Amino acid sequence: MNPTSSLEDQLRLLLSYGFRPLFLCTIVSAIVLVAWWMGIVEGFLPPPHTSLSPVEWHAHEMLFGFVGSAMGGFLLTAVANWTARPPVGGVRLAAIVLCWVGARIVIAWDAGLPPAVVMLVDSSYWFLLTYFMGREVLLARNYRNLKVVLVLGLFFLANLYFHFADVFGLDTPTKPFAIRATTMLVCLLITLIAGRIVPAFTANWLRAHGQGSSLPPAFNKYDFITVAFTVLLAACWTLYPYGTVTGYVAMLAGILHIGRMCRWKGQLVIAEPLLIVLHVGYAWLGAGFLLLGLSLTSLAFPITSGIHAVTVGAMAGLILAVSSRAALGHTNRALTSGRALLVAFVMIHLAALARVLAGMGVASTLPLSALLWLVAFAVFAARFTPILAGPPGDGR
Repeated sequence: MNPTSSLEDQLRLLLSYGFRPLFLCTIVSAIVLVAWWMGIVEGFLPPPHTSLSPVEWHAHEMLFGFVGSAMGGFLLTAVANWTARPPVGGVRLAAIVLCWVGARIVIAWDAGLPPAVVMLVDSSYWFLLTYFMGREVLLARNYRNLKVVLVLGLFFLANLYFHFADVFGLDTPTKPFAIRATTMLVCLLITLIAGRIVPAFTANWLRAHGQGSSLPPAFNKYDFITVAFTVLLAACWTLYPYGTVTGYVAMLAGILHIGRMCRWKGQLVIAEPLLIVLHVGYAWLGAGFLLLGLSLTSLAFPITSGIHAVTVGAMAGLILAVSSRAALGHTNRALTSGRALLVAFVMIHLAALARVLAGMGVASTLPLSALLWLVAFAVFAARFTPILAGPPGDGR
């Protein structure tokens, strides 16, 4: 066998679908970023060689790096289904992945580059992702999903704005604003995407198991109100992060999200781990909003507990749940979790709980949360790296 031909075939397979290289990026970033961050916190690893503070670097990379690659992998895969067009692959996908990698390098080690160059390199991934998603949607006249493209465009603008103070010498700090806005953009995307796939997958499973009379309700006024309050909360927390009114909006949004999750009949799919973790991940979104609201209206909870309930519980929990399902389904494998994946699911939600408790001052739960996170993604890596980099399954 010609080694060059084999390498070309492997590269062609890897770049055939967005989920393959970008979910691998997600795995690597999940392990490296959290291990490095805990090394910085505990004092045995140096911080990144960059103008960013360690906290700014951590927040930026977990949102724009870790979450960003997972979003890109899912959306570039999903848009082929939404539009019935060939997937974005080959050279176009390679360019997207290289831009993601380049962004991680310049944010960790800027090598004295001008701030404007760092901004452009860091934002190139979001520009290409938004462009190719928008192109696919418009070519297919799939206007229903233009709202997803709009949200991606806002990610691109938020990433640009993160660097504005450094590039233009502004006195107003732009980084906290950009981080809050991006956190809420992810929450809004979860509201839109999970609000579509969780009840749909649940309904499919219930029909297949003879429970077609107990389906989740279709999108209705309750869902619309929940989305509207999420948009309102995103605006309030981005612009007025410590306002009492923002706290009340957050609590109402949290209650609405928990009520929405309860309407999806999650109690009927407990026997299927790949489904119930979607419900649990979404529940963390509502819980995080509630904790955020309580922290802004009283001294009962610190704000970090609500933030990490959303970022670790909802974002990371749903990333594991959705990426595993997408990888199995799009490589022609059975949608079953197995013991290893079940361990990863349990570990990530225990990590979320420990991180929330760490925010409340419970001793030793911060390193415990990081350890549980690393175990979750190490197990996920062992299970899914061969799937993401290898040939399709046999369909059984």
